[in-house]
Amino acid sequence: MSILDLSGADASGFDAVDAGSYNSTVYEVEVVETSGSGKLPAGVQMIKVQFAAQDEGVENRRFFTNFPLPNAEQQPDDSKRNRSLGMFVRFLVALGYDEAKIKSKGFDITKLDELVGKECVVRVGKELYKRNEDDEGEWTNPVKSVKPAGSPTGGSAARSDLL
Repeated sequence: MSILDLSGADASGFDAVDAGSYNSTVYEVEVVETSGSGKLPAGVQMIKVQFAAQDEGVENRRFFTNFPLPNAEQQPDDSKRNRSLGMFVRFLVALGYDEAKIKSKGFDITKLDELVGKECVVRVGKELYKRNEDDEGEWTNPVKSVKPAGSPTGGSAARSDLL
């Protein structure tokens, strides 16, 4: 057994980027199931997506989001279930899929690998995440929305919709 030299390791992590919209690609997609520790019961199918930013200065910075896909038994409230499914549809539309076709024919989740590499614009926030009330917290970049490639980008300080 050999000893791994960790003396030069950079354990600083990544600073969160400014809130805004960033050119990105889908880096990784996987299907998992919810654990039951959140609002949904255990076993709900969920799509986990990892994006890689492409803009100068934030190249390869990762953003993460999840799309839970509950069935009627797992989420009996139609409006909540339909809203959750609608978020996944909007994600697929942002990647270039036809909304009418997806809604009429569905989407084969065994083909999620086809999404990897697709270009899009990811809008993120910048929020302080605390694990508990004693935690100092750390800044994170929750994904707020995914838009088609070519949509406007920039940090919140650099963008003005009034001009």
